[in-house]
Amino acid sequence: MIELISTLADLSRTHCVGICGFLIPLDLTLTGCTFLLLVTQRSQPIVTRCAIAACTVSVLIFLHISSWFSIGVVTPVTFILSGLGLLCLSVNLSAIYGYSQFQRYLPHMKNLVLTHLPQRVPVGKV
Repeated sequence: MIELISTLADLSRTHCVGICGFLIPLDLTLTGCTFLLLVTQRSQPIVTRCAIAACTVSVLIFLHISSWFSIGVVTPVTFILSGLGLLCLSVNLSAIYGYSQFQRYLPHMKNLVLTHLPQRVPVGKV
């Protein structure tokens, strides 16, 4: 079992650029989709599925980063990726567990944003 984990960690470090180049955009895209689904008031099961997918990617990012921490590599990049993974994970867990509160306050947030947007002048009318 320990040999398998060691092999997977070596594989993770060997293909770091490819793994990060795939996981980071995927995590940001799925988190953005979760937020978009919340704002467009989709049903809770749909939002939950998207958020669970994004949480899974965030956990994979943490496992990848832990392979670097396990050999003593501590760089700004590892902390930035940890922070990004933590941010995406917290947004998605908030979407899962705070769905009803978000839906309750969404109309108030929309009104707040709409009142601060500049008014558009129709074309041809000055």
